[in-house]
Amino acid sequence: MIILSPEPGDLSKTKMGPLAPYISGMTGGLGLVAAAQGKGLTERDIDAHFVTLNLPTAFRSGSGKSEKEWIEQRHSIHSEFIHLVTSPKFLHYKGAYDGNPVETAVIFQHQAMEIVKRIRSQNKGRAIVIGNDWMSGGFFSAYCNLRKIPYLHLVHNSHTAYIPLDSVRDILRPGMERRLYLVYRDGKPFIGCQETGAKNATKLGFVGARFLYETVHDYFLDRKFIPGDFRNETKIKYNLEQTVVLPNGISPDMYPENQNLPVRLEPGEGAVVAKKKILSEFQNYMGLQQNPDAILLFWPSRLDGTQKGIELFWNVAQHFVNYNPDVQIALVGDAPGGDAEAERITGRIACASEGKIAYSKMSNYWSIMGYAAADVVFGASLYEPFGQIDVLGWLYGALSVNRNTGGYHDKWLELTHEFGDNINDPGKGALFNDYDCNGLEWGLNEAVKQVRYYGEHPGEWAVQQHKLMTVPRKLWGLDKMMDNYIPELIELNGGKPFTP
Repeated sequence: MIILSPEPGDLSKTKMGPLAPYISGMTGGLGLVAAAQGKGLTERDIDAHFVTLNLPTAFRSGSGKSEKEWIEQRHSIHSEFIHLVTSPKFLHYKGAYDGNPVETAVIFQHQAMEIVKRIRSQNKGRAIVIGNDWMSGGFFSAYCNLRKIPYLHLVHNSHTAYIPLDSVRDILRPGMERRLYLVYRDGKPFIGCQETGAKNATKLGFVGARFLYETVHDYFLDRKFIPGDFRNETKIKYNLEQTVVLPNGISPDMYPENQNLPVRLEPGEGAVVAKKKILSEFQNYMGLQQNPDAILLFWPSRLDGTQKGIELFWNVAQHFVNYNPDVQIALVGDAPGGDAEAERITGRIACASEGKIAYSKMSNYWSIMGYAAADVVFGASLYEPFGQIDVLGWLYGALSVNRNTGGYHDKWLELTHEFGDNINDPGKGALFNDYDCNGLEWGLNEAVKQVRYYGEHPGEWAVQQHKLMTVPRKLWGLDKMMDNYIPELIELNGGKPFTP
């Protein structure tokens, strides 16, 4: 198995050799899922190779090593299973999409072709590739098709990018160009990365059933975030029965009891007390008013107006805390593409709130602390392929609020079914339907009402919180994720089980 992902997540808990503890950095949901793929496969004794970008600045930060320590370790450890795509351009990148992502994609895909060739030659020509998202698609997926390498292209989002064909003609193998999905701009050909990945996929995987449905059935035609070419390629694969739904899993490494929190947080009688202690430290760091009885609403998503609905938050935040004196709101996250204006707006709202609203740029530690301190984890997504924040909120003993779309729709129904209750029964949080300020405010009001009710009925909350912190482990844990993956991978392997 060969996993391609521009973001590595935290590979320290995988059986991928001595370099794994040093490959960790700030990352988004894609990195978490890719790391879970590696962990899930290696725990089932399946050899898994991981191809990712070499981001030394991010890796040093994630591993807590100085530059000298990291370089010494990097150059003294042979890694059989982790393969780093290296370029001087990446030296100071803190994330996979810093700098020029199209330029990064060319380097990533070109070196990945050579890495896969080398791995296959060492394994009698055997290989199956999991390509995670658009940066793993492009001309690399055409190479897999050309060499008849089974290729699972996994769609984490609808984003794509376009590589000028003329910039890569000299690295294409004969026969690859006709396998590319070309888009013409001003008469010049460009490679659509997500589109080419879909076109060449042996199987096209979506991380959520509802988002696949929304893509195939022409939802969001008034918006541009699902490119028409990608939508059409998905429809072709769907009609050929070559699509598959592979929901993301949450690695046990993300469970609260496995985090470096000030106090141990785990399902059980002590969860409420532990969350109160964490709340105090979180309030202090974020600059929130010290109030042990505050109801904390936590936004852990990007400050993104295209997908995550940050502009809805901007419009309701101050009004909401004014009319709910017991409520505080915290946000930990960056704006996509380093959008300084989005961060300034969020910061101004926080400053004007007099300690009721707080904002911090992305930090893995303080994001986890936010989950652990929160009563409600919320977002306002226009669309969402899978979305992890609701599951993480539940795992950390909080209610969830988001829009009834994509992965949030899927998971809400699944948890409701497992709980044996009705979709609108209290105790999970709230889903709102309309993508507008009224919808978000309604959802937050519903969740706050539930928090207040359970505050007056601690016995009921102890039972419900324990369910929230344990049931999602069964529904979206690593074992369930691999139970979904393995049959599809065996099919890609010609129906043959995996052997050493």
